[in-house]
Amino acid sequence: EITQTTSAGTAAQYDRAWNAFAQWCNANNTDPLSNKEADVVNFLYAHYAHSGQTLNVYRSAIASVWNIYFDTQPLAERPAVKALFTNKRKKGAPPAQRRHIWKVSDAIHRLELDGAPELLSDADLAARTAFLMALATIWRPRSDLGRLQYCDVEFIGPSDAPTGMHLFARTTKEGGTKSATIQRLPGEHNVCPVRYAAAYAARTDARRAELSTDHTFFITS
Repeated sequence: EITQTTSAGTAAQYDRAWNAFAQWCNANNTDPLSNKEADVVNFLYAHYAHSGQTLNVYRSAIASVWNIYFDTQPLAERPAVKALFTNKRKKGAPPAQRRHIWKVSDAIHRLELDGAPELLSDADLAARTAFLMALATIWRPRSDLGRLQYCDVEFIGPSDAPTGMHLFARTTKEGGTKSATIQRLPGEHNVCPVRYAAAYAARTDARRAELSTDHTFFITS
C-alpha cells in the first residue's frame, strides 16, 4: 500500500488510483512497473473524460510508486505527460498523435492466442476479419473495406476451404479502383485473412438473401 509519505486519506486515494492503473496495464498486456511514459499517457487518455483533478491523482499515485523503484525524471515533468495536462487545462480533446498505437507484431501475437472463428461472436468475427484484411492489403478499414461490395469478394478454390481470395474496390478514397489477391496461410492459422473472411461470409450468408445485389461485404444488421 502507498502509505509511507502521505496522509491516510491521500494514501487511500492513491491506492485506488494505483489499482486502477495496474488493472488497466493487465488488460493491455503491459507492466505497471514498466517506467514507460507511453503507458501512463495511454492510461490517462483512457480516462480523459474525468476531471483534471482526478487525472492528477492518477498521475501522482503512479509517480509515488515509480519513485520507489526508479531514479528517473519525475513523471510530472515528462513531455507527453505535461502536454496532456496542459491540453486538459485548456479543455481540449486529446491530441490525435497521442492516440494508442499497436505494434503489428503485438497485435498478431494476441490474435494467434485467440480461438478459432467459430468461437467468436458475429461482431468480433467481423472486426477480426476486417483487421486481417486491412493488414494484408494495407487498405483503409472504413473508406476501402467498409465500402467493399460482397459481389467483389471472390474466393478461390473449394468453397469450404478456399485457397485465396480476390478483392476489387470499385470506389476508393484516392479515386479510381484497385484490387488485391490474398493467399491462404497454411494450416488453421488464427491470423489468416482468407480463413476468417470465408468464415464470416458463411456466418452471414442467410442474412444476405434479402439484401440488394450491391450490398457491402461487412454488414451491420
